[in-house]
Amino acid sequence: MVPDEVGKWFKRNRESYSWPDGRTRQQSEELIASLLGKARSALDSGDTASLRQSLIDVYSWKNFNMRGIINRYRRTLQAKGDSYIEDLTNLSAFAGSEKVEAVIRHLLIPNCRLPDCASMASFLYGRNAAPVLDRYVAQFFNRGFSRYDLDDETKATIETVGHIGFRVEEDGSGRLRVATFNEDWVELNVLHYVNEMVPECARVAVALNAAGHTYTALDGAESPYAPVDVEMAIFAWSSRNRHLFG
Repeated sequence: MVPDEVGKWFKRNRESYSWPDGRTRQQSEELIASLLGKARSALDSGDTASLRQSLIDVYSWKNFNMRGIINRYRRTLQAKGDSYIEDLTNLSAFAGSEKVEAVIRHLLIPNCRLPDCASMASFLYGRNAAPVLDRYVAQFFNRGFSRYDLDDETKATIETVGHIGFRVEEDGSGRLRVATFNEDWVELNVLHYVNEMVPECARVAVALNAAGHTYTALDGAESPYAPVDVEMAIFAWSSRNRHLFG
């Protein structure tokens, strides 16, 4: 049973989700809905050009305002040709989290890190079973924040959400990111994402729903949690409390 204080934590934070920085919740979620619609349309139509553009659009969403790396990924993806996109569409029916590891590994090409791949998978799988990963979400799971400054609801929440040992590294400017250069850590993080984060977000979503906890969607309806909603709440809290992270 999920305690009421944990349900309140997820509700408050899920309802305050926003990304990219500077957007309101409504703007953020409308952008997500637009990207999702384009991804699903591209998959349904089998249009390789549209699906390639959808991957670029999601990459740009994840790496907002970082034109240099977006252009590098665009060139890498273009060089892969149509066969790369066709192979992606043949990997999975993109239902539930079926074959998510194979999809992540296919997406993990030069200039496309695990957090980027997880973002793309999230849209390919219908913004449901595949959560997005970033350094704050990784550090929430690996407890890479100051526990001394946490309120009681957050303390109860970290006791409810499982520990996952994601590895982070410095990016060269003193800031941390999900490991990119250390190949052993990259492989470890892929396995953590596939075998632990995906099922853990699903487990928490099921537990929240079983306890009768909901969040209010943009249309005012009380909505059950999907695994991606669990991650969105964690991201919302973590990004607002980034001063607690190393």
